[in-house]
Amino acid sequence: MKKIDLHIHTIPSSVSDSHFDFDISKLKEYVSTMGIDGIAITNHNVFDKNQYLTIKAMLVDITVFPGIEVDLCNGHILVITDELDIDDFDKRTNMVTSNIHTATDSLDLPTFESIFTDLSKYLLIPHYDKKPHIPKDVILKLGEHITAGEVNSPKKFIYCRKDKNSLVPVYFSDGRFTSAIHDFQPRQTFIEVGDLSVHALKEALKDRQKVALDGSDKNLIDINTGELKISSGLSVVLGRRS
Repeated sequence: MKKIDLHIHTIPSSVSDSHFDFDISKLKEYVSTMGIDGIAITNHNVFDKNQYLTIKAMLVDITVFPGIEVDLCNGHILVITDELDIDDFDKRTNMVTSNIHTATDSLDLPTFESIFTDLSKYLLIPHYDKKPHIPKDVILKLGEHITAGEVNSPKKFIYCRKDKNSLVPVYFSDGRFTSAIHDFQPRQTFIEVGDLSVHALKEALKDRQKVALDGSDKNLIDINTGELKISSGLSVVLGRRS
């Protein structure tokens, strides 16, 4: 099992983010503390090639994917590629940036498809049970290119994993790593895959049995920075006396 977080922000968007000061040392601490095998850098409507290469050079022990979070049809979708595609990806993401000028701007599907012309080579993960979500008709139009969807809680992850009619769920941090962060939350996904590549992840994410919230037992949920585990089949009250 590989532990992944494919939704990480390192640059504040001028139109959709509150300002934050990214701290690479805090990202390194997060990866080490949480035992993460792979991440993706996915800033809102922008990809900074030079910053990506700097981060990758600092995190030599894990896989770091180039990515972007695109405003599409008034929802958000992660577009992730392999490092070997970085130069072409840089050109295409620049076109995304040039189309987004205000907080209400969003690409329509034809524009998105005209920018990322060969969708088969990307890992596409829409906001699914998470706001702002990609409309269901857009997911249907993207067809075989979409197999997994991002959710915003362990409860929704478990629900979608059990529902054969839903997309395969993934759960990520959506993190912005600054020096002010002291505690890391267990908002990652374990995936049963041999190597970390876009192709391998796409194949694995076709099977809901290959994703979990815990690396050893698919029915457990990590809490308290992963130090405690609880069962998804129980109601648990945590407090001073417990």
